Amino acid sequence: MLYIWQQTQAVRLGYKVEALQRECDRWAQSNRALRLRANKLISLDRLDKIAQERKLAPAEQQNVIYVE
Repeated sequence: MLYIWQQTQAVRLGYKVEALQRECDRWAQSNRALRLRANKLISLDRLDKIAQERKLAPAEQQNVIYVE
């Protein structure tokens, strides 16, 4: 009887691990998609284009601060 219970628990845990792995994969894929979208939104080409559309002037060199 103990052997049957042990085997049943092993199968249940196997299914649970598999479901959690699929969920982890979905989260990783979602994370990659969000990172890609964020990189597109902050791309310098895109920001330059928006600045030109809004007729913004480039900053003077003395007003530029570089952050490492």
